Amino acid sequence: MQLALIRPIGRRNQITIPPQLLKRFGLHPGDLVNFRQEREGILMKPVEVVERKEAWTKEDLEDMERTFEKQKEKKEYIRFSDSDSALKHLRKIMKKK
Repeated sequence: MQLALIRPIGRRNQITIPPQLLKRFGLHPGDLVNFRQEREGILMKPVEVVERKEAWTKEDLEDMERTFEKQKEKKEYIRFSDSDSALKHLRKIMKKK
């Protein structure tokens, strides 16, 4: 059974997020969140801002997909120990192109 986490909206339209949710989602003061209107209510999601020079463009993603398809056809698979090493590899192969 899930506890109801009800909080009042303050005079300045602020809401206090329950500590167990802050901990569960790794949120800290100053973090950014996105609010989106849904049929059932408001969805609040943590977001991270990425500098434009570090962001993947649509063309980058399409190029990666083609590269992955070629690797898949040749059965050239690479295993990574974690997501950081996978991202490092992706950035490296994208710079070569």
